[in-house]
Amino acid sequence: MELLCDPSRMMKRDALTESLAMMADVFGDGMFASHVGGFFTCSEADSIARVLLLSGHRDEALTWLSCHADGDEVDDSHFTYDEDDPKDEGRVLNALELREYAGWLAA
Repeated sequence: MELLCDPSRMMKRDALTESLAMMADVFGDGMFASHVGGFFTCSEADSIARVLLLSGHRDEALTWLSCHADGDEVDDSHFTYDEDDPKDEGRVLNALELREYAGWLAA
């Protein structure tokens, strides 16, 4: 008969929660994220942000995405421009757009 409240499972869950909080502290630190965020591809940065979002660390995920996006250029995921306007040089996503993007990542 299987135990419904397996203590080893609970310990693993607590360790996972603690590890995710530590990860959020690292990637959600603006100084760290600013220094290394641009070295990650957009899909790598999105993967980290998604883990943070799904584990309840929304602010940290937004900090991470924002700092990563600072290095984005045309054709990167966190960069926008008007394709029909040749004068539009584009820009990285603003805070509102990043929050919307984060909602899409967490869905």
